[in-house]
Amino acid sequence: MKQKKLIAEFQLDQQQFSLYLIEYEFILELKRHFRATRTSPKQNAWLAFADQATYEDVNAGIDAFQVMRLTRQHLVNYLTRHPLPYFYFHAATARKAKIYPRFVRQLLLQLPNYQHCAENDSFYFYQSDTTQT
Repeated sequence: MKQKKLIAEFQLDQQQFSLYLIEYEFILELKRHFRATRTSPKQNAWLAFADQATYEDVNAGIDAFQVMRLTRQHLVNYLTRHPLPYFYFHAATARKAKIYPRFVRQLLLQLPNYQHCAENDSFYFYQSDTTQT
C-alpha cells in the first residue's frame, strides 16, 4: 500500500485544503463542509475544483487563482527541501485541464531543474539531466 504523506495544509475562503504526496503523485484535497449533517468528507480538489464526479465543475465560490498560488508555493517549498526525480498530477475534467498549463508554466519558473510533459489531462515533471559532458 502506498503511503499518503501530508505536505501542507492551508485555508482559503473559509475552505480547508490539504496537499498530499502519494509515492510520486501530488493530490490536493478540499475538505468540504456540510452544515446540515455536520460531516466533513474530503473531496479531491486540485486547483480549487473538487475532482470527484459528483462535484465536477461545480463553482465552490473559491478563488482558483489564489489556490494555484498557494499550492505552487507549497510545492516549491517541498521540492526545494526534498527534490524528487519525478512527480505528477492529474486533472479530472477537460475544463480543469485547461487551467493547468498556466499553473505548470508558473511552477517551472520556480523549479528550473525540472522539465515537464503533458499527456491527456496528466502533467509529468522530471529533473533535468545537468550532468552531461
